[in-house]
Amino acid sequence: MSASLKASSLVLLVMALFAAPAEAGQSKVPGQVAEKTTVAGPIGAVRTVMVTCPRRTTAIWGGWRTGAVSPTSGALGIFESRRAGPLQWRVSAQVVQAPGSHPLQVLAFCSRRPRLRVAAQTSQLTLTGSGDAVGGSATCPRQMRAVSGGFHFSPGLDTSAFVSGSYRVLDRSWRTEVRGPAGTAARLTATAIGSRGASPVVRKGAIGLRPNPYTVGGVGTPACPRRRPPLSGGFRFVPGTPTDKPLIPTALSRFQTQVVAGFLVFSDVTVNVFSYCR
Repeated sequence: MSASLKASSLVLLVMALFAAPAEAGQSKVPGQVAEKTTVAGPIGAVRTVMVTCPRRTTAIWGGWRTGAVSPTSGALGIFESRRAGPLQWRVSAQVVQAPGSHPLQVLAFCSRRPRLRVAAQTSQLTLTGSGDAVGGSATCPRQMRAVSGGFHFSPGLDTSAFVSGSYRVLDRSWRTEVRGPAGTAARLTATAIGSRGASPVVRKGAIGLRPNPYTVGGVGTPACPRRRPPLSGGFRFVPGTPTDKPLIPTALSRFQTQVVAGFLVFSDVTVNVFSYCR
């Protein structure tokens, strides 16, 4: 395990995106299906969970929610969140601190939108340990527009590497970014989910976190026109100065964003959040 995660001055930047209208994962949230589970075991233990959409719908996007993060309560690192077939969304998590049992909720967002197509691009990355994220993008065919996306990267033996961005770029692509200690190798597969028709309307929000221990802040996911739920959402951590400290997205859904920072934040960090609307 990396020494940066063992240090008492561990920086844990937490992004919690969860349902505002109801507790994330309740089936009464329109278009949302969820499964609650736990990831148990020593540091490095992994678990994969798949959530299935109802018949006559398709999985258009997915997400997760983990428990509290601290040096004592531990943390889960999400290294996979992607479509696993027309009806399923798959999320994989790894215990990155404090052996034991950690809560995990996996979400799938289901739609009647037909004829989705998944594009994938795999890259072998070497992390820089600086303010510059390393990542890769997948691009949809010319006649399609990216409506959501996902990722999978190999966590390897170093549990200090985390996804620090998953968001739409240009009109047809979805990008995933990873941060971690310099020299860390990661095999990343970025996926873009495309659909014919008009491009999603993009709504963007942001919050800036300043170097102040135990800072708590939040920003709501930007609302879509006519109060319709987003097709999908995205996020991106942007540190103000170079850092190889872990930036841990603890949850991702399409309704609300909340950011918590603590344990000696040494540099300004901006968290960008996106809604991709019908």
